[in-house]
Amino acid sequence: ALACERCHGAEQEGLVGPALVESLKMLSKEDFHTLMQNGRPEKGMPPFKDLLEESKIETLADFILTDLRLKE
Repeated sequence: ALACERCHGAEQEGLVGPALVESLKMLSKEDFHTLMQNGRPEKGMPPFKDLLEESKIETLADFILTDLRLKE
């Protein structure tokens, strides 16, 4: 989560990277997983597939997507 926080902020409010609060709500867990694996290099987001194991990406997806739903 610290890797996300550096660019997207502690509350996903956006810093160097865009705010994620609303945009992540529109992603399915599968889309989130693909995004984390491949990143968005054209927008400055690196791929994390070589840095995070599959299980870590799954755990991160569950945590972030659940946290966002609780804030609704």
